[in-house]
Amino acid sequence: KAKEVVAAYHRQNPGAAKSAWHPEALAKMDGPEWQQLYVNAEHDGNVGVVTLSRESYCWDVDRELNRALDWLKAAGIRKLIVTGDFHLSTQMVGADTSEFFPTLASVEPGLAITNGWSRTARRLYDDFETSVAFVNGKRCLGGMYELMMHAHFVVAVDDARIGWPEVNLPVVPGMEGCHWPFRRAAKEHWPRITHALLTGQAVKAKDAVGWL
Repeated sequence: KAKEVVAAYHRQNPGAAKSAWHPEALAKMDGPEWQQLYVNAEHDGNVGVVTLSRESYCWDVDRELNRALDWLKAAGIRKLIVTGDFHLSTQMVGADTSEFFPTLASVEPGLAITNGWSRTARRLYDDFETSVAFVNGKRCLGGMYELMMHAHFVVAVDDARIGWPEVNLPVVPGMEGCHWPFRRAAKEHWPRITHALLTGQAVKAKDAVGWL
């Protein structure tokens, strides 16, 4: 329909037909590129880069992230960097709590989130030879940090605040937040992780080196 409207306009204004117009792009609307609103993926043949353009994790981000990871894997990419987009998501504040509302009436939506989002996060660890999460903004909390901490390495600017504020909502840290950090850290750091989980206090990245 859009192409028909533009074609009619060009007939009325032939000069406009000489301007940039790419009707072939509309034929690709069912392709993955048109479906990626919040997650972008690219690669140079060796390293893939996934950027997130939303401050909170939700089902849309989850679906787009899986499509992006599928695309990179199909291209043979085994090294991955995942980060915010340096523009819209300078504050990655966790999960979109509106996604939790259906769980108040039924257990199924809660199980879907618990299983589905955790499965996606685990892909950063399982599906790539090396994965690096880069926290570049003011804060990375809750669900967004739970996603990032599944990468093999987490790198952050010094003053970025990271942690799990869920206890203050109050909900339980999801996406394996209650056990994945213990798996990754040495046992002597477990008390600090426990304190962070049970108090909801965020810490600066420079103070979290070696245990978060």
